Amino acid sequence: MCAVEYGDGRTLAPYHQECMIIESRGKPPDRDVDVRVPWDPSSMPGIEHSNLIPPGCNNELSVVTWKLRNDKCRVLDDKHIYRNVPGKEKDKNYYLEEIETFLARCEKPGATIWYFGHSYISSGDWCFREGSSISFREIFNIYRRTFDGKVLTIVTDCPHSGYWPKACVEEMDRLEVPACGHKAKERGICIKVYASCCRNEIAREWYFATEGVMRDEDGRLSFGYKSDTQNPLVLNFSMMFCTKSLLRECQANARWKWKDMLSGSLTERVYLVRGNDRRQNRPAWQYVLVNDDYLEQFLERTKGGSLDVADYGQVLLTGWGKDPPEHITKLVGERLHF
Repeated sequence: MCAVEYGDGRTLAPYHQECMIIESRGKPPDRDVDVRVPWDPSSMPGIEHSNLIPPGCNNELSVVTWKLRNDKCRVLDDKHIYRNVPGKEKDKNYYLEEIETFLARCEKPGATIWYFGHSYISSGDWCFREGSSISFREIFNIYRRTFDGKVLTIVTDCPHSGYWPKACVEEMDRLEVPACGHKAKERGICIKVYASCCRNEIAREWYFATEGVMRDEDGRLSFGYKSDTQNPLVLNFSMMFCTKSLLRECQANARWKWKDMLSGSLTERVYLVRGNDRRQNRPAWQYVLVNDDYLEQFLERTKGGSLDVADYGQVLLTGWGKDPPEHITKLVGERLHF
């Protein structure tokens, strides 16, 4: 089970987190490694009036530090700030040990690990001394050993960082966690991955720290920045794809794959069926999630005649009348992206 409860059944209640920052320039650039595009924040028009850079911050690390320390739900200790010092870089084993110790000793229900620096082109993996690297799976395995059931937020601000949300999706499906936040919470796999750019993009220095991370009205950090050159991605275990607020139970099952849901292929199998109920002899409607194996047959049968939609998949919502009420249609659109 997850250590954090849903305040309204669908949204996580506020929770406290301990934080770690890792800055690494890794090995010298080669054909396998991409560096972030250097960027002078003073070159941005109106930067002195934009409030994007907090007062007293003269480098990217100081911006990230300031933002984490000014989030009322986050705590950042100096000992958990790992600066990149030329000539004193550490290898991956050092950082894996530090991450494991950090999570094992964390007393809060949540933790944030924020990385910025170089990365590998084919995986977005973090680069360290002597060509060593850290993958998402390595951090995921540490999480399962030491922090299972608590909420881990990973912020990865590096080129091709979009590979990491994809890697998280693969882990969730490998463990057969149905694609819905309720099921992830039940299994205690509570991970959020914020990537500063897509898999085929190069991250820019300062961009995500300044424009991609803001504070909401409650004083908590919110992530999300989009530009012509850099598009952040997110995988959030608490994403809800069911209609639990109406049915009072989560409908997600083993067929609900995170890969399918986030790519849209699962929601493409949700259909609204209208007809007359044979037993009651009155109009009725049903939203049904059609099984992949029966989709062709289902589409053929809906062209005419009678059918029992339960033979072709899972009934998500049902009711009397020719059409579903407007609030049901809206709910399905919001929750199933249909």
